[in-house]
Amino acid sequence: RPFRECLTTTSAPNYASSLKKLRECVTVEQLLSLILLVLVSIQSGLVLSPSSSNGSYLAVAGSEIWNTNLFYATWFGLYGAAYLTTATVTSMLHSMMRLWFMVLFSSICASVTLLILHSGPTCQDMVLAETTYCSSSLTAGLLGVVSVVLSFLCGSYILHSSKRNRGWGSSRTRWIGLLCASLLLVIHSIIVALVSSPSGPGNAVGSVFLVSWFTWIFGLLLWKSCIDSFLVSHGSARSTIANLKSLEKRHSKRTR
Repeated sequence: RPFRECLTTTSAPNYASSLKKLRECVTVEQLLSLILLVLVSIQSGLVLSPSSSNGSYLAVAGSEIWNTNLFYATWFGLYGAAYLTTATVTSMLHSMMRLWFMVLFSSICASVTLLILHSGPTCQDMVLAETTYCSSSLTAGLLGVVSVVLSFLCGSYILHSSKRNRGWGSSRTRWIGLLCASLLLVIHSIIVALVSSPSGPGNAVGSVFLVSWFTWIFGLLLWKSCIDSFLVSHGSARSTIANLKSLEKRHSKRTR
């Protein structure tokens, strides 16, 4: 009987309270956008797979585009779903957090695409494994992993700081954001240079080429936003100091 009472009385309120807390933390739009992103990610992984066990390809065959319309529709749909999720999740936060999330998402896409290409049948051959094509894929993929870790750590710190200070944060947070954005832009530039070199894995238009340039563009936009935020904060601080000095002068004249 005590066991039966525990099952019938205590578990239901726990589930109800958990559901209530979930509703307070996540809105319906955010939940639907997250589900959409998961479904689109699974669909993109199946469509953009560079290898096939039975020899039938959908959008990509190795590094070659097999179906152009399906290829571009899948990539733009994936990034569109990511932006929709970012817009709904960060709707109550600073607008720059959207760029941090998009840089993180695009870095994940770049690292996964490059590492899958390196682990494919092309680079498994003992002769081709030593070529610039495979070494560039591995190096760029590892740099993509570094970009994922760096963007996640910096974005988490800035998100925590912005919530605590109810704004973009202090001058220290702006400096850290600018430093991280600059490092990410350097990493993304190296990835693009490795991928789009004449002997690199993205010397022709394909998944590696497209996602590497997407990551670089989002990194550039993030760096520009950090520069603008940094300059605006210094400009407002200088104007505040100038206003205080003018008020002091006026007050001293009146007292005289």
